[in-house]
Amino acid sequence: AGPVPIVPLVAIDPAVRPHVQKPTKLRPSLVAGTVCILLSGPYKGKKVVFLKQLDSGLLLITGPFLVNGVPLRRVNQTQVIATSTRLDVKKLDVGEVSDKLFKKSKEQLAKAKSEKSFFGGKKTAKKNHK
Repeated sequence: AGPVPIVPLVAIDPAVRPHVQKPTKLRPSLVAGTVCILLSGPYKGKKVVFLKQLDSGLLLITGPFLVNGVPLRRVNQTQVIATSTRLDVKKLDVGEVSDKLFKKSKEQLAKAKSEKSFFGGKKTAKKNHK
């Protein structure tokens, strides 16, 4: 009698299935060009324009930046209130904007994690407060 082979539990139990990510359903009140109000984050309370839903299910929104300072951002649809105001955004080309645009590069991640960049900042002269 040799060693008993180890069979993974997933292969035995048919009730255990791998997780499949389902596409997020978009609320009917959110149409491209809808003016929304942000509920959280650094731009809480700002009115923004909804542009499209990304593949991850997040919403692509913008201020526009020159109007109210909100850049192109991804937000969850639970973090916005849709208003009845609609803008015409048919002329905007947002087809090339995807989740990959927001992903940090390996160089940025390595720089952020390095100890030198954390402790190697410019030293500021301390003022003696008496």
